[in-house]
Amino acid sequence: MFDRNERDMCATLSAMHTEAIQKARWHQEDAQRLMTDWIRNDKRFEGYDPQAVAERVRACKSNGATMDLDDPTLRGQATRPVTVVMGDDLATALLKVRVKNAEKALQRAEAAEDTYAIASARVTLAEVREQLQRHSGGIGGD
Repeated sequence: MFDRNERDMCATLSAMHTEAIQKARWHQEDAQRLMTDWIRNDKRFEGYDPQAVAERVRACKSNGATMDLDDPTLRGQATRPVTVVMGDDLATALLKVRVKNAEKALQRAEAAEDTYAIASARVTLAEVREQLQRHSGGIGGD
């Protein structure tokens, strides 16, 4: 738990969060301040922004997400561009899946004859199709 590998550092952050919450008697802002101080004083987290790390730990713990210590925002740098991470082909494929899901949602709403759900599904479908069209340079559809 006290090594510099990512697994141990994440375990330490999780334990810090739990301890901070308990010491602060479940007061989130006090716990955040405590944790920020602890991270600032832990040499393993040199180069990290203590406030950003404490906020990310809290968000991960409350949402059940996985901590990514390689995220540049935790070191006070700019976020990673999505297109570099995903690539254009994958981004297009994901947008096409979103279009198909929106079409299915519209079909379910129409089958249920739910006018509010139909209107909502139509708006969502139009928005996703527009995103796909913009992403693929004006060429929409399959």
